[in-house]
Parts: sequence; structure tokens; C-alpha cells
Amino acid sequence: MSKMSTKTKWIVVIIGAFIIVFVIVPIVSLINFKRWEVNGSAMAPTYDSGQYVLATKSDNNPTIDSIVIIRSPNSQGVTTDSIKRIVALGGDRVVIKNDKLTVYDSEHPNGYNPTSSVIASNVQTVGNVNIIIPKGDVYVLGDNRSDSFDSREYGPLPQRNIVGRVIGKNN
Repeated sequence: MSKMSTKTKWIVVIIGAFIIVFVIVPIVSLINFKRWEVNGSAMAPTYDSGQYVLATKSDNNPTIDSIVIIRSPNSQGVTTDSIKRIVALGGDRVVIKNDKLTVYDSEHPNGYNPTSSVIASNVQTVGNVNIIIPKGDVYVLGDNRSDSFDSREYGPLPQRNIVGRVIGKNN
């Protein structure tokens, strides 16, 4: 049996790398992502009902302003997967008063609105809330605050209820 030449070895390495990058990596990526259909207008205008989004299959490190697929009760009390925006994490204080959302945390001891860069300034966040979010929980709201059943009704949810993090639209 003859030995492979250096040139042949490099060709085999390049073909192997090509297969890994263009075949194996995309297959693994598809396994870790899921396509979700938006159901309802709670996230309008960010996402419309019937539109599809691409989401990771989990989110072990939720952050403020992340849009997530989360297991939560609906208005009939049935647990379903819904799409919402995280506005507060464990340890944060959420205040909704006079139609305004304010979150207090260690970086913002005087409070701030974590959605002010994505939600129009004239959008009202109706409710009467003053709560410190328990460690390990998240507080979620829909972007269409007037038509969203969210943490204002059912309270904070455990992070383990996060099914995935939305990473983009999938038309």
C-alpha cells in the first residue's frame, strides 16, 4: 500500500473541512432552532399574527429586551407557548403606574423603561404593578400593551418556562 502524498493529504483535509462547514454545521444548527408561528397580536407591530419567527430551543441566559417563546397561561387559564419581551429579571423591581413602565435594578437605581428604544413613546402600559421579581424568574410583556395577556395578569414566570429566544423573522 502506497503512502499518500502531501498534496493528497491537503486535499483530504480541505474536503473534510468543507463537509464540516457546509454540511454538518447547518444540520446541527437546525437541530438547535425551531420555527414558531406567532398567534395573536400581543407582539404587534414587532411580529404579526400568522408570521413565523426562528427561535433557539432554549435560553439559559435571558436578558432584558430579549424576545422569547415562553410557557405561560392564556386568558382562559390554559398553559400555552406565547411570544413576549423580557422587561425584568430576578431581583429587579417593576412598577407600572400612570400608564408607564419603570424598572429599577442595580444599574438604574432611579428607574428606567427598558423598552423605550423599541416601543413608541406614546404606547401606554396600563396596570397597577409594584413587584420585586423573585430570583430565577422573569417579567414579560407584549409589545402591543393594549392587547397582551402577560405578566401584568399572571405575574413573573420561572426562567425554566422559557422555551426559546427569538433570533429573527422566518417568512
